Amino acid sequence: MLLASASTEKGAIDELLQRGIKEIVVKRGKDGASYYDGTTTLGVPALAVEEVDPTGAGDCFGGTYVACHSQGMALEQALRYACAAGAWAVNYRGPMEGTATLDELDAFIASQSE
Repeated sequence: MLLASASTEKGAIDELLQRGIKEIVVKRGKDGASYYDGTTTLGVPALAVEEVDPTGAGDCFGGTYVACHSQGMALEQALRYACAAGAWAVNYRGPMEGTATLDELDAFIASQSE
């Protein structure tokens, strides 16, 4: 919303896409994340956790999404890993203590679907 003149989320997303932004990812905390590119809209749910400290969760989410997506991972899978990284991060106190490896995220995702 800060980067657009629109007064609604949908309006802001549409405006930014019309300006040439290729994709927009909205992190929604406990409500997961959403992806928009003008033709595709995708929502991914969050993983359930007890929050200890939210510091760094957004950075973990963003870094994981960019890394996974830029390495060719499918969109939904990259978003799922990003949500897992954010959820993992809130389990730890401090901004960097909650970073996770891909193997740790795989195990975390698997434990949530059991």
